[in-house]
Amino acid sequence: MASLNKARFVAPNATLVGKKLRVGEGTWIGYYCLIDSQLAPLKIGKWCDISSGAHIYTHSTHLRCTERGGKVVGPVVLGDHVFVGANSVILPDTEIGHHSIVGALSVVRGAFPPYSLIVGAPAKLKAKLKA
Repeated sequence: MASLNKARFVAPNATLVGKKLRVGEGTWIGYYCLIDSQLAPLKIGKWCDISSGAHIYTHSTHLRCTERGGKVVGPVVLGDHVFVGANSVILPDTEIGHHSIVGALSVVRGAFPPYSLIVGAPAKLKAKLKA
């Protein structure tokens, strides 16, 4: 995929699905990651680290399965210099501001400003990092 040419590293067993993915220069995508941009845009900024086992989704079918509703579809944007901890999950309709950290094993959905420390399941803003 042409958009990955600027990535510093994409693990050979990472799974990147969909044509709506944009990855910035110097970004690292670790082993066993799943990056799914099949239904909505997914943008990962410059010099991000996506740790091993992280999953990033632009859609979910949980409503279809539980309430006979439709899919949840929404874009995901990670700003520049974002670190995503191991085995975290980033859900549709999420925007993480630049220079933020997502703690390991977090489940993230929503909008978070730059310099955020985001942790937990569900993830919450734990602290503001120093600029």
